[in-house]
Amino acid sequence: MFSSLWRIRKVVSEEKPGPGDVIEFERETDPLPEQVYHDAARHYLDVQISAFDVLDARSGQIFSVGSVALPLTFALLNLGSNEVNIPTIAVWSLRAGLIVYLWLLFC
Repeated sequence: MFSSLWRIRKVVSEEKPGPGDVIEFERETDPLPEQVYHDAARHYLDVQISAFDVLDARSGQIFSVGSVALPLTFALLNLGSNEVNIPTIAVWSLRAGLIVYLWLLFC
């Protein structure tokens, strides 16, 4: 019984496909659906990891600049005598910079 089915399958597979026939592809040359999903997932994960690397490098640069600039600025402002009036905008910008620096440090 199986040998007759094999012969029928062989004859059918040698015929040219019609417009409504389902075409079977050779598995050796065509990728499997699992391989397509695997490649797509790997591509998107590579993109995501590279984006995280770029963001990590940028936050590291901001952290290093903040580690140098904020303490120096506060130290230079405290070295001056109390007679010098510091503009309010400068005080608020330093406070905002300190808050961003602390947020970056703890997050």
